[in-house]
Amino acid sequence: MEKNKKYAPQNFNQQFEEEKRKYELCKDLAWSEAIRNWEDYPCLEGRIKFLLDYCCDDVTKFEEYAERAVKLLQNENNLFERLLLNQKDSSYPCQLENMKVSNEKQTLFNIISVEQFSFFNKGKSDRDFGWHRLLNDNPDEYKKQRQDSLNACQEAAKNIICKELPKEKKITPNTEIVEWKKNLVKCPKLIKYCTNTILYKVTYKDNIISYYLSTDIRDHFFSKRNKVSELYTRYLYETIHKDGDGWEYATWSYKDNCKVIDPYLKKGEIEIRRKGDYWCFKGLESIDNKISVDELVKMLKQG
Repeated sequence: MEKNKKYAPQNFNQQFEEEKRKYELCKDLAWSEAIRNWEDYPCLEGRIKFLLDYCCDDVTKFEEYAERAVKLLQNENNLFERLLLNQKDSSYPCQLENMKVSNEKQTLFNIISVEQFSFFNKGKSDRDFGWHRLLNDNPDEYKKQRQDSLNACQEAAKNIICKELPKEKKITPNTEIVEWKKNLVKCPKLIKYCTNTILYKVTYKDNIISYYLSTDIRDHFFSKRNKVSELYTRYLYETIHKDGDGWEYATWSYKDNCKVIDPYLKKGEIEIRRKGDYWCFKGLESIDNKISVDELVKMLKQG
């Protein structure tokens, strides 16, 4: 096994080492009961390396941290993701390698680069994008950009799990985090939508930066099967939409010869788009295209 270790997939090696570690710990009755009680929770899937690292061989601490981790990962309002986002230095969602974009697509869409970020909150049975990857993966196995991001995410996760959980359900956004993260902190419905997405940061040649959510985590951004939302307009939709109110979200998918990434929010003749820091309105008169997203939420709720 040692001879072939470097050729095996990273998560196989990690799981093998974790199982050896658990085997040794389970020779002690208290550890055997503690591991048996916690490792089979669906949100953990037996991947408890991070908890073993946190507790430093203290079984009481292990059970304490395991209970907190399960409460966080099973929280219906996505408390863990929102607490991670709300820490200034957490680097969550975790950065992946930049997406390769052909010269043809770069020219067609006026793009400089596409950066990719994963929420790693797919949960049970997703080997590539489940929680266990963010919490357990060894950052040193990745290139520097992803390594630094994962290190920061894991340190933030440790800080959250090893402390008392906040009692209030509402989380006040940290004033030191960027605006798009504040929107995710404020809107559990948007986080739930992000469970099935990759976040793309697209930098255009005119220095505009836009953020998109892609529904297919295993496909290319410009795949014809992909359904793409823009982050701010999706926040609007998830914040104001109620059954039967007429609001719809028009996702975008790549088609041959199209030249614009164009997801938008709509209701009747009204269409709302966002590119960079500016809004584009159709069917809404005399609205400042620099209006804040929360001011726009209030206005749309008022009709």
